[in-house]
This record gives sequence, structure tokens and C-alpha cells, in this order.
Amino acid sequence: MTATNILIVEDEGIVAQDLVGQLRALGYGIAGVAESATEAVRLAEAGRPDLVLMDIRLRGSMDGIEAADQIRARLALPVVYLTAHADDGTLQRARKTEPFGYLLKPFQERELRTVVEMALYKHQAEQRLRQSERRFQATLQSIAEAVLTVSDRGQVLFVNPAAERLSGRSAGELSGHALTEVLQLVDRDGRRFVPTPDQAFNARLRRHGGELLDVEGHVASSRPIDEGDPGLVYVVRDVTERLAHERVQRETRDRLLRVQKLESLGQLAGGIAHDFNNLLTAILGNAELALRAMPKDRVERPAIECLVAAARQAADLAGQMLVYSGRAVFEPEAVDLAALVGDSQSLLRAVLPANVEMRLHLPTELPPVDGDRLQLQRLLLNLVLNAGEAMPAGGRVDVRVMVRECDREFVAQGFSDGARAPGRYVGIEVADTGVGIAPERIGRLFDPFFTTKQGHRGLGLPAVLATVRSHGGVLRVDSAPGVGARFSAWLPVRTGSVARPVPVPVRVPQGEVVMVIEDQEHLRELVRSVLANEGYPVLLAGGFAAARRLLPQQAANLRLLLVDLTLGDGNALELLPEVRRRCPDVPIVLLSSHTDAVVADALARGQAQAFLPKPFGVQELLAVVRRFAPAR
Repeated sequence: MTATNILIVEDEGIVAQDLVGQLRALGYGIAGVAESATEAVRLAEAGRPDLVLMDIRLRGSMDGIEAADQIRARLALPVVYLTAHADDGTLQRARKTEPFGYLLKPFQERELRTVVEMALYKHQAEQRLRQSERRFQATLQSIAEAVLTVSDRGQVLFVNPAAERLSGRSAGELSGHALTEVLQLVDRDGRRFVPTPDQAFNARLRRHGGELLDVEGHVASSRPIDEGDPGLVYVVRDVTERLAHERVQRETRDRLLRVQKLESLGQLAGGIAHDFNNLLTAILGNAELALRAMPKDRVERPAIECLVAAARQAADLAGQMLVYSGRAVFEPEAVDLAALVGDSQSLLRAVLPANVEMRLHLPTELPPVDGDRLQLQRLLLNLVLNAGEAMPAGGRVDVRVMVRECDREFVAQGFSDGARAPGRYVGIEVADTGVGIAPERIGRLFDPFFTTKQGHRGLGLPAVLATVRSHGGVLRVDSAPGVGARFSAWLPVRTGSVARPVPVPVRVPQGEVVMVIEDQEHLRELVRSVLANEGYPVLLAGGFAAARRLLPQQAANLRLLLVDLTLGDGNALELLPEVRRRCPDVPIVLLSSHTDAVVADALARGQAQAFLPKPFGVQELLAVVRRFAPAR
């Protein structure tokens, strides 16, 4: 164990030698003996002793108190004063140098040992405390959280660098000032916010300069309550970026869930519409057959006519469901949206109340989009109708067509069925001056059958979104209560030619029979009745297997094939190559309540010659049959 080295500063030689003897007898080492203050400072700097025994009265211009002050300031060494004089003036001067003890001459060896050991222990304790303070200070300087200590009177006592960065003020601007002046916390409504001690909080911080940050933190008491009013320690962290990231994640998750929900509802709507259209075909067809056979003076005729009209309305409803599901017939072409709006002006005016003004803003020379003209006209009609209904007391509807470069953020903020590529888009915007839409309702606008208007079905806006999605576009909604609403459908600019189905000419077959492949018995019987009444021989096949069995037997007798796409026991499209092989001249008409790319491909390749959507009436059925199998 290394001996403790002590520097002796004493100008009386005999006293100095006596101290050397006593200290050595007690087991201490001697770092040196100085007779003056100047020599004491020099020896302390050179030898760095563990303790200095300093006589206050020394020869020369500088006394022991001045030497002790320099040694403490430069070297932070413990000093114990030796003196025979203890007047108040001397003690006051000595106290300012923060000595570690006093020894009044003359003193005993036991007193010397006690004072030396107490001084050494006190110095070691202070060193440990300083080391702990340095670690604590380093921690406070490096952590990302802002730390502020506040007195019981609310004055800032300490801040770390993070607090300076967070507040936008320097430590000098913060320390000594009232906390409420330099750390301005407000709630979400902008009202002053005062955190409750010993509790976590979330608030907004107004930085120097006015910028608002989202923060969270905790306030803790800095000493026990029973010692008086406690000071407080504020720990505050900036969570602005984290909350923004969480908002983006939440919006992305909500958008994904909304897309998944719409897809599920679309599949459900499409399935319902398909089955519904099969039933409507039977209802509509048989009702029309009854009308054709019924004399005009029969009292039952108005009831049947009402039934036909209701079936037509139901067919329109089913059509909207198919649009929503993305299974409606889609016939793309190059469409000038400005021309489309202009051509639809009288129709748009007709659906608006008389007290609503309509203004069109149509630029010239817009690039075309790839679209189905009829579907886009229905989209426009639905948006204008929706705008008019939002203004029962009157107002104005502005319809604009425009083109813009849409960046990734712009297209990501709209409603669609997935990520859309940035680029040039043409938009149709319909803005009204109506009551506006609450933010919590905007996300539900496109749910099928959701409506705030009494007596409405809630399918108009879902059909609008489905049309935008099927055209590869984005639908944006901007609104707030009391300021109206603005719906804008953005469709990508046309980049190339659109493939259109080109029917392949067929020769007139020599057979007589119209073959109907349909797995719904009531539809088979309806088609048979209609065609039989017109003199067509009809052959019925109740499904895929029955058709495969009958084709080889009846190929030479066939004149026309009506094929339902959705057979319960097989894929109807797989029949087409076999029909072409056995009956190359026989026209094929596809029947279904919806279409898709496979059907468009079959038409384009000439595997089928026409498509008859369900539900269809007697006249629609006869028109397509007579087109390919005219009466002989």
C-alpha cells in the first residue's frame, strides 16, 4: 500500500522538523518541506502530495492563506491550516479557501493524526462525489431528452444541451428565468398546459420563434416532500417525427384495410349481382313474354308492365353493383374528358335542382385517357348528382377538367386499390358549396349502401370509386363541415393505342338449331320459349358435361350457340376451342352478368362473336339471335 505523502509548509525550522518526525512516526510519507508560500506552490505542483499542512503566517509577501488558495485553484489538493493565531479576520480569510481542517499550535500527536485522517477522508469523498458528478453531467450532456431542474419558486436552475435544442434558447437564456416563460407547453387546442408533478404528460411545445413541436415527458419531485416545497425535474422529449411516422403508418394501414374491405365487398357485390341478374333475366324475360301474348285490353296488363319496369330498375341497381365490384363491361377507347363533360352538359343540368347553378371550366387540347366513355359519363353524373343533393338550399357546382404532373405523395393520398405510379394525370373535379363532410365520414363514403340521405341506396359514390379504380386512377376528396366538398377523379394520360375487340367474320352455317348452354333451368326454359315462339329449333344443354356430350352429335345441325360463362360444372371458355374445331362456321354468343379480360380476349381472338349481358329482355335476346341467325 502506497504511503500518504504530506507537504509541510512551515517557516520555523524546529517546528517543521518536529512535524516531519511525528508524521513519519504515524506512518506518513513526507513530500517536502517549504519555508515560504512561493516554495509551497512550486513543491505542490511538482510533487502533487496527498495533503498539505500549511502554516498561515509565513515569511515573505504571500502568506499561507494565499498559497492555499492557489494550490486549491490549480491542483485541487486538500489543505489543513497550522496556526497559533485564530482571530476572526484570519479565520474569515482562511474559510474562503475551503480548508479541510485546522490545527492550533501547539497540538498533540493524536490531534495531528485525527485531523490528517479526517482531511484525507473528506478529500477522497469529494473526489468520489466529483467523479459521480462528472459521470452524471456526461450522461445529461449526451442523452436526447431535454432535462430541466426547477426551483420551488419555478425558476430554471439547470438545463442540458438537449433542452437548449428543444426550446431554441441557450442555457444562459433559460437559467434563472421562470419556467413558464421559457418552456411554453400547450394542449392540442392551444391552451396553456401545466404538467402534474410525478406524472407523465403529452403536450405541444412552442419553441422560441413560434414553431410547435409534439412532446412527451415526465415531471418528478427533486427532493422529499417533508423537507419543504420540492423543486421539480422536467424530462421532455421531442416526438414530432415519431408521431408523424406513426400517422403515416396508421394512414397506410387504414388505407390498406379500406382497400381490402372494398375488395371483399366488391367480390360480395359481384357475386350477389351475378345471381341476382340470373333471376332478373328470368323475371324480365317471362314478364315480357306474358306481355307479348296478352291482349292490350286485358286488365292485368298494367300490372305486368309495372313488373317489367321494376325489373329494369333492379337491373340498373345490379349494374351499379357490378361497376362497384369491377366486373362491369369495360370497353376502353381514347376519351377527351373535356369533350365528354361538354357533351354531357344538358344531362348534368337535368339532374341538378333549379336553385343550383352549374359552371363548367373546360380547357382545350387536353391529352386523352384510356377509358370506357359510358362508365366515365356515369361517374360524372354520379358526382354532379351527389353535389346537387348536398345543397338543398341552393348553391353552385363547379365542374373542372385539368391536367397535372402528380407526384408519389399526391397519388398516395387518394383512394385507389393500390399504389399508383406518379406521372401525368387528367382530372375531373366536381366542387360544391354545400354543407361539407365531417372528416370521420369521408372514409365511409365509398362503402356500399352507406348514405346520409333518406331514400337513397348508397351505391353512387362506391360506383364512382370502382370506375376510377378500374381505369387505374385515383379519387381524392377534400371537404370540411360548412365549406363544401370537392371530389376529383384523376386518370392516367393515355400512353398508347387500346386493343379493341375485332369480330372475325364467319360464314353462314347450314344448320338450323340454336344450342343454349345454361345451367339455370328457368333461364334455359325462358330462352327456349322466346326462340321457339319465333320459329327457331332449340337444343338445351344443362351444363358443361351435357354440352360436351351433345356437341359431337349435333355439330352438323347447329346454327348458333348461346353459352353462359359461369357453368357450375366446368369452365365454359374451355368449350370454345372444341366448338371451333367441330363447327368452324357457327357463331358463338357469350352470356353473363359480368365480363373480364378473358371474355375480351375471346372476342378479340374471334373465339366468340358477341356478348349479351344479363339481365336481358326478349327484345335484346331476339336482336342478337337475329343478327347471327336471321329468319329464313
